Amino acid sequence: MANNIDVLFNRYKLYPDEKLKEITTANGYTAEAESVAMSILSGDRTEYHEYLKQVNEKEKKQKEDCDTEDGNLIGSVLRIIGYFVFVLGTLGSLLIACEIGQGDGFPFGVFILAEIGVIISGMMFLGFSELIFIIHDIRKKMK
Repeated sequence: MANNIDVLFNRYKLYPDEKLKEITTANGYTAEAESVAMSILSGDRTEYHEYLKQVNEKEKKQKEDCDTEDGNLIGSVLRIIGYFVFVLGTLGSLLIACEIGQGDGFPFGVFILAEIGVIISGMMFLGFSELIFIIHDIRKKMK
């Protein structure tokens, strides 16, 4: 009998007050469960408050770790390179198309072919940087 009360106490000791108040025989709980819940409510709740503090600190730390991309130099550099590839590659595509089509009009096909290469290259850099950021976040969560 005492063993059952210990099990109930360990189960209910970290419940919030609102949930403990719902543990009554009217709600389908046993009389033992109700008495354990009432004794927890009337007793010292420092263990519960310490548990809440630890949970809140852990959640705050995880949120801070996931929200920042600090300390990931390689991912940041690859992202910047990807944006440079887009900008400089598009300018290069325009220059190539203008050089080829001097006087004959703008060769749109040449520009599109060059731009396809620029888009693929830029997306590869951005994709690799995103993978590095994701792996970095997973590593932080594993700690």
